[in-house]
Amino acid sequence: MFVYLFHFFNIFNILFIYSFLSKVWNTYIEFDKTLVGDTNSHSYEGVCEPIVRNYGEEKARNKDFCMKLVRNLGCYNLKTEYHNPNNDRCHILYNWIYNEKNKYKHSDEIITECFKDYIDVMSHNPDKHKCSYDSYNNVYEDPIKMTILDIFNNNMHDIINKLMGEYEKDEFSPHNFVCECVKIYRNIYNTYCAIRYPREGKGKSTCDMLKTIKIIYDSYLLRDAALKHKIPSLDADDNEYSNKCISKAKGLESVTASGKSEETSSQSREDLGRNRDSSLFPRDVIDENTGGFMSPTVSTTLGTVAGASSVLALLYKVNMNFI
Repeated sequence: MFVYLFHFFNIFNILFIYSFLSKVWNTYIEFDKTLVGDTNSHSYEGVCEPIVRNYGEEKARNKDFCMKLVRNLGCYNLKTEYHNPNNDRCHILYNWIYNEKNKYKHSDEIITECFKDYIDVMSHNPDKHKCSYDSYNNVYEDPIKMTILDIFNNNMHDIINKLMGEYEKDEFSPHNFVCECVKIYRNIYNTYCAIRYPREGKGKSTCDMLKTIKIIYDSYLLRDAALKHKIPSLDADDNEYSNKCISKAKGLESVTASGKSEETSSQSREDLGRNRDSSLFPRDVIDENTGGFMSPTVSTTLGTVAGASSVLALLYKVNMNFI
């Protein structure tokens, strides 16, 4: 069941609280926007036409994906926001790619060829290439979850500021955002690192990255006594997580169980469909039934859009009225 609680909060307060997530969302929208009016489209077409020429009836759709990817990589957009991306933009781009690839029959070949072209072009540029699809797709297990943790990790300072300030204690609070990221961390850790620490390959790279994230989390978020009592540690057992995360959301669960809320939620779903295709989000980000820390409360209050991660669904809800 998809639950939307648009009527439950003040959208302006949400945008203030999640200002750092708005930046993530807005970047994602940049990657997803159409090519209409793009003066560099002829350059993208020059790269993509040889790739898609033998795709038959699938050519037009796959070509559009290809041209968007070439644009997003930025090597032909020297004076735009796409050129010379920083680490954060690369991670958001990976999320966009993971979401889009399942929509196209030839996406793997397109992605490979586009990145080859990007790396070749940037090899002659002093800036060199910054994004590498292989760096996540072939290095980490559950790469899209890892990019979400990277976004969380890279915004740690902003998260601390939000947690230390005043905020509404609802499902869109910075507290619940931390809880969701802890859930993702635990899901990956329990799957790949808990029983036996890998010595090589994707498993080792994944567990090494989780170790780094834990060091930063413990050093920044848990070093403050006040925050330590609010948020769960990454080593939290089910009881600690329940006390600090799940119990905070019970009020929301009881409200969404009422007929009036369900009616409003249904209306919100209709509004959602009219405003934007829910397929915008990845369909296989998080298995809500694995990794521990799960209950009907978490599933309900952290809800999903078409199977998307709650993090990306949250970005969607927060920004929906401003698109």
